[in-house]
Amino acid sequence: EGAFSSCIGLASIDVDLRNLSYKSVNGVLFNKALTTIIAYPSGKSGSYVIPNSVKSIGESAFSGSSGLTSVTIPNSVTSIAAGTFSGCSGLTSVTIPNSVKSIGAHAYFGCGFTSVTIPNSVKSIGEGAFSNCTGLASVTIPNSVKSIGAYAFASCGGITSVTIPNSVKSIGEGAFFSCTSLASLTIPSSVTFIAAGTFGGCSGLASIDVDLRNLSYKSVNGVLFNKA
Repeated sequence: EGAFSSCIGLASIDVDLRNLSYKSVNGVLFNKALTTIIAYPSGKSGSYVIPNSVKSIGESAFSGSSGLTSVTIPNSVTSIAAGTFSGCSGLTSVTIPNSVKSIGAHAYFGCGFTSVTIPNSVKSIGEGAFSNCTGLASVTIPNSVKSIGAYAFASCGGITSVTIPNSVKSIGEGAFFSCTSLASLTIPSSVTFIAAGTFGGCSGLASIDVDLRNLSYKSVNGVLFNKA
């Protein structure tokens, strides 16, 4: 995992045709059956279409590929692994297919996109999944998501609005830490746990509102309290 990540001069990985475990297609490393993409050379640039045969993307497979501008992920992929696109600062176009159920830790850390659509199939957003995506302006979390991981959107200074659906039960530590442009937020009735520092460093946050039906939390004049 991550064996060749951030090797910014690496443009191609070639595999001997007699190798029984691995295969290379256009310089990209796969397992022999072409069901797992293992490493995309960090020195490659432009757009990339992942073959339809791929079912899983290895951890940090695209990590550090700053020249990557867009990726097409097939509907056969069910999860975005930890660190998959971490440090892909040139990645401006992101489409996550409806087949994806989970987004791993730091999966899109430091990416350059301004918006992202998270499909209704996703149930969990991992720790730091979109952290340090400084150009990200707005986030709509689908009503399939039950948990938002620690620091999931931390240091996304461009975020001005966040929609948290009524499916979310827990919000992890520092999930929106240092989202300095976030002005207001509504906590839905479903949330039963908000970790420490969730909104720390949100210098633009003027009000936190809570759905009146929430049994765990309450808002008074925009200030967040426990229900009691």
